[in-house]
Amino acid sequence: MTLTEVITHAVGIVVGFAAAWLFWRWQLIVKPNIEVAPFLTYDPDTKRFRIKIINRGKRQVTDIDIRMIVSDCHKVGEHTRTERLHSISMRKDIPFALGPISSEEQPWNLFPTYIISSENDTQSLDLLKDSTEGERRIELYLSVVDALSGTKVVEYRNYTLEEIKIGRFAPGLNFEVILPEILDP
Repeated sequence: MTLTEVITHAVGIVVGFAAAWLFWRWQLIVKPNIEVAPFLTYDPDTKRFRIKIINRGKRQVTDIDIRMIVSDCHKVGEHTRTERLHSISMRKDIPFALGPISSEEQPWNLFPTYIISSENDTQSLDLLKDSTEGERRIELYLSVVDALSGTKVVEYRNYTLEEIKIGRFAPGLNFEVILPEILDP
């Protein structure tokens, strides 16, 4: 192998590593920046769970998909197993996209926040309260896609009974809860 071939191979390797690093870095920059509420809310009047998501990024996110499942974690011999007990049905009115946070408020822009509701559900709360052995939680899986780059992010959270607040989320870019006595006229 000649000196020219060695230099060519070395330059090719360096350029390959630099291109891979730049692509990886770009993927980190353009990934959706979604913030998920640290707790769920439950409205006893409508029997619905709610979760609030906020797009904190500078770009739109699309293809919003969410799943909520009541699971039980228990020991089987030396291993810990998670058993899916009940799937919580989500309402079908989830928006296709969330807009970025902008300084100008215009009513016809895409909103950066959305409160996602479940269908009427009484079984899930009972399952969480009736935990006799093991630990039961609501598992949340949320996926969103950056509208321009197509980068997908999957968020996972789990919520115990103590992380479910009675009431509804207040509007705005926060996770405040409106209590039931304030909701009633």
